[in-house]
Amino acid sequence: MSMSYKSAQTLRLLDYAKNNYATEPEFLWAKTPDCAVLRNSNSRKWYGIIMVIPANKIGIDSDNLIEIVNVRFSKGEALDFAGNVPGIYPAWHMNKKNWITIVLDGTLSDEQLFGLVNQSFGLSI
Repeated sequence: MSMSYKSAQTLRLLDYAKNNYATEPEFLWAKTPDCAVLRNSNSRKWYGIIMVIPANKIGIDSDNLIEIVNVRFSKGEALDFAGNVPGIYPAWHMNKKNWITIVLDGTLSDEQLFGLVNQSFGLSI
């Protein structure tokens, strides 16, 4: 298990998931120790996945590593939403029609982030 996240927003997100959904992050892959899955304990479906990736993977002009979370979004509406809100991008490494990527750097407020996490959790039921 890895908990080497540097972003304060990532740590607040993990606290939020624990306090609101009794979710502990699951580190499923030895090759990607900074990749944590947030899973609905009832349905066993993912409602979030936290990753550390190079910023250029989502179209940011930088090679710096960033922390992101992918969350479920209303079916088929994710591409229309992503890219129109600062800090939100088409999902990296997931279905771009049903997931979005959020950069965990404070661009989105915690209130906005947690609202999207709540929506994602609701879609994972």
